[in-house]
Amino acid sequence: MQEFIAISKALTCAEIDDGDKIFICLDSKSAIQHLARCASAYLGVPKALHVLAQLVQFKLRNVAVKLEGFLLTVEYPDTRRLIN
Repeated sequence: MQEFIAISKALTCAEIDDGDKIFICLDSKSAIQHLARCASAYLGVPKALHVLAQLVQFKLRNVAVKLEGFLLTVEYPDTRRLIN
């Protein structure tokens, strides 16, 4: 749920920009996958549907939005662990 709030906030900030491309990095690939499933079946949690509505508005303005998931790496004194 927090991932969708973060995506929504980023899109809200991007609305004031006049650019034609938006690139948002996320540390949650599952949020991107959930949005993709929602878009195909139009089902999902209300916050995900809100994000989809925002994405549609950018599409109508011919603005390309890319959501990119990545692994967050955290270093510990004795070992290295991947989160996500």
